[in-house]
Amino acid sequence: LARYNTTVASLPKDSHGKIRYFEGTPIPSNLLIVALLAYGVFTGKFWDFKNVPKSPDGFISPFKLAFVGENVWFGEIHVFNTNFTFHPFVLIYIVSGILMVSKRLRIPKF
Repeated sequence: LARYNTTVASLPKDSHGKIRYFEGTPIPSNLLIVALLAYGVFTGKFWDFKNVPKSPDGFISPFKLAFVGENVWFGEIHVFNTNFTFHPFVLIYIVSGILMVSKRLRIPKF
């Protein structure tokens, strides 16, 4: 929103003085990522609530199991034989950020 407010003066307007498009994706487009994550949870891709292992003192939180290699889309990559792992799924956030600040991507306003 701040970027839109600062660039609004330089954007072309129609005959009514309204701006015709957004530069880059608007913030609500991030709801697509939320919907994708919700779909992953709903379909059991990230974890299966029916098969949560039990510990002696009760259930283990499924959130501890949610984002381990085999439970994440595209898996995980071990970096240089260290304990550091990279989940390619996070590239969705990088792509989303790049699209938000893009000057060439023009999304029509309705």
